[in-house]
Amino acid sequence: MRHVYGTKPRKGQGPPFLKYRNKAFHGHLWDVDTGKTWITVNEIAWHFSQGTINGALIIAPKGMYHQWPDEWEKHATQHIQENTFGYLWENKRTQKNIKIQRHVCKMKGQVIVIMNAEALSSIKGRTFAEKFVKSRQGCYMALDESSMFRNHKSKRTKAVLKIGPWCRFRRLLTGTFIANSPLDAFPQMKFLSPSILGPNHGSNYFVFRQHYAVLKPMHVGQRVFDTVVGYRNLEELQKKIAPYVDYMEANKDIGYKVWETELSKEQWQAYLNMTTSFVLEFKDNLLTAPMRLQQDQILRQISAGFVYLQNEDGPLTRRDARNVHMFKDNARINDLMELLSIIDGKVIIWADYRASIGMIADKLDMSLEHGKTSYVTYTGGDSDKKERQRRFNEDKDCRFFLATPQTGKFGLNLFPALHMVFYTTSYDYEARVQCEGRMRERNKKLVVWDIVARGTLEEKIRKALIKKDKMSSVVLGKEWTEWLIELVG
Repeated sequence: MRHVYGTKPRKGQGPPFLKYRNKAFHGHLWDVDTGKTWITVNEIAWHFSQGTINGALIIAPKGMYHQWPDEWEKHATQHIQENTFGYLWENKRTQKNIKIQRHVCKMKGQVIVIMNAEALSSIKGRTFAEKFVKSRQGCYMALDESSMFRNHKSKRTKAVLKIGPWCRFRRLLTGTFIANSPLDAFPQMKFLSPSILGPNHGSNYFVFRQHYAVLKPMHVGQRVFDTVVGYRNLEELQKKIAPYVDYMEANKDIGYKVWETELSKEQWQAYLNMTTSFVLEFKDNLLTAPMRLQQDQILRQISAGFVYLQNEDGPLTRRDARNVHMFKDNARINDLMELLSIIDGKVIIWADYRASIGMIADKLDMSLEHGKTSYVTYTGGDSDKKERQRRFNEDKDCRFFLATPQTGKFGLNLFPALHMVFYTTSYDYEARVQCEGRMRERNKKLVVWDIVARGTLEEKIRKALIKKDKMSSVVLGKEWTEWLIELVG
């Protein structure tokens, strides 16, 4: 039977689809923007049309799983879409949502469920996912950005290892299969099939580690434990994995990805007040925005998790928060930490405001995984900038470069970085190009991430940047008015 594509394959996509679509377990280790979602949608559509499955479960990072419904509509044929029921996971205890979840697990036809990885850390999410795959006569399961399941002790990793065997087809989707060490391969290969690594190495992590890692006893007080000091038998590991994965490299030096976040109730209330009345009130402080560009600036601050109660007067550091209102709930900072946990190597993090730099630094300070030595800041208020740049480039323990575009967009050469994150979205197209250019001189592949709050001005700004338009055409034009009308309703 000939497969009908919803969208034609780009160069290099067709052969892997035809070669691997019927494999029970396989990993598509493709770079950013090479089509991992395209091949996944087409594999699911193929098996739906063949009758080999009637269910599919996609597990994706929290900031990315909302994008999958759009990818499904884009790449699946109209016929497949009309005959498939789709459910995007919601962590709501409403009667309506509970009823939908029950309905999903009882349906007889084709069903695709898209969940965020964080949901598998909860009993409710794990129970639903397991119940869904068991209710299917055949199920396809894919882990998007599968490197986030490299910790064999985490609840979400244990969940996918438990759910996976119930699925007839299992897929890994990632461009960073080995994020930190060769030991990252164990949970991902076990999800595909323990048989890949062999009867001993594929089932028990400690047996696997003993064989592929060089261990040295570490004494801490009266405790003694093994620590990894090197690796061995890696050629053997590569030969075991090779038949079950394929690779695709991006043709361009930069790939772009979006991590979606959302505003808290307090932020949304402030956001709506600013869009309708142009006034915010915090205790004894009254903040007004009589001009549209001022309003735009305040809206972007709200999305970032704070508001300057008056214009900055000199350096405003994270130690001096007298002129800043911080929102108690800020999903953006938590989403950033989640993103940093799944990407490898050194990372440049751009934030338009020094208050944001301070929040990120505080979060890293409190992190057991990172700590105070894991970053440097680079803002207008920082001294010894040359030393900060040197430390990021040369110190292997310094993983994060936190900078404002105003200070760091010119003259920096940050060649070790593999990823760049725009924590907030700026309307300055020149600054954007200059920031991305801090790595382009080294001809390394760079992944650029934009953290964007759904339903906010940030979505419009990003579209304008993609089109290489000036922000004034959006802020002062028709799109701005239409967006306000949509937001206020």
